[in-house]
Amino acid sequence: MRLYAPQARDVQVIERGGQPLTKDNDGVWQATLGPLDRGSYCYGFSVDGAAFSDPRNVETVKYGSLLSVPLTTIHQPCAEMGAAAISTMLERVRNPTLPARDSLLNFRLVVRESSGARKAR
Repeated sequence: MRLYAPQARDVQVIERGGQPLTKDNDGVWQATLGPLDRGSYCYGFSVDGAAFSDPRNVETVKYGSLLSVPLTTIHQPCAEMGAAAISTMLERVRNPTLPARDSLLNFRLVVRESSGARKAR
């Protein structure tokens, strides 16, 4: 498990008994879980006491709205991610000497009660 949260003071995995993660010098929190059976898992992170689902885990994003206190999530632009990946791959095939790079896409924050938002009336 990995989560980039450089300003956080405490990060834990939810659904695993609140297992703490360890922060490295680059602001990446991580923990090794296991052994785990094959399959998909619903989990989230507690970051300084606020609960968030893992934006990279499709099962968690769906699960986030079903909890007694729904988890705040990030809605990922999956179609744009796929298009960017294909475009990057084709560009790399045409020019294999290109350096590695990051691609940034817009996302939508889905604020739910876990981050202190109140239910809409």
